[in-house]
Formats: sequence, C-alpha cells, structure tokens
Amino acid sequence: MDAPAADLPPHLTAVLGDNEVTLSQGWARVQRSTVARTTAFIPVQMLIAIFDVFHNRSRINRLRERSAAAGIPLERNMAISLTDQRLLLWRATSRPRRIGAFLGAVPRTRLASAHFPFSPSGPWRTLEIRTTDNVVFRLKVSATTAKAIVDEISNPA
Repeated sequence: MDAPAADLPPHLTAVLGDNEVTLSQGWARVQRSTVARTTAFIPVQMLIAIFDVFHNRSRINRLRERSAAAGIPLERNMAISLTDQRLLLWRATSRPRRIGAFLGAVPRTRLASAHFPFSPSGPWRTLEIRTTDNVVFRLKVSATTAKAIVDEISNPA
C-alpha cells in the first residue's frame, strides 16, 4: 500500500522519515492465555476468571519488560505499520479501536524473517517475526496486514 502522505492517518505521518514509504498498516495484539472453564459450577468459573485476569496482567508486564530489553516494544493491543525502513508500533485500545502513544520502531535491517507458524485462517493470523540477533516475537495480526508483512519481510523488493 503505497499511500501518499495526505491519505495516511496523522499518527503515522508524524513519525515517518523523509522518503519513507508505508507498505502495510493494521492492528496487532499479543494473545491472552486462558484456562479452560470446564465446570458448570459458577463460583469456580468466577475464580478461574479472576485468576486469568491477574495471570494475564503479570504476563503482559513481563512481556513489556523483556521486549523493551530486546529493543522491540510490545503491548497487549497495538497499531502496526511496516515501511520500507522500519516496523512501527503504537499502543492501541481494542474497543473502540483507537491509536495511542508511539511505542517505538524496529529497523527493517534488523528483521530477518516473518512467517505463519500455524495454518493461517480467520480474521487474525499468528505471525512470528525473527530478528537478525535471533529474537523471536509472536503476534496476532489482522489477516490482510499479516500477509503483507510476511511478503515484504520474507521477499524484499
């Protein structure tokens, strides 16, 4: 998607460099972990749900710390954009979809490969990206954006 700067959202144009071309943009998220609720007993289901909330909160905090240390800023919900020079990431809300603070960027020269580790189907695809220094991160990305990112990173023009 080679969109002219006038057609791009303001959050994207604010961080684009000179002569930087946007190739793809969309939504991404880090998958939550959930415990199967195999009981019909409501109080037990509520306890499991409370456990999931606290477990996911601590899990996302650890993810933020580890990903920041590796130079790849990740959040639970993100807006993502791939340009010819960088992979750009923003914090986002899921309902309603809104773009928040700019998290950071990963240079394209650092991105070694991208692929689908599982059979791709549905509106969200699991995308695994490997960097040149062997950092691997996995995201759920909107289907059209995921396909474009895999094509661009795996087969650069």
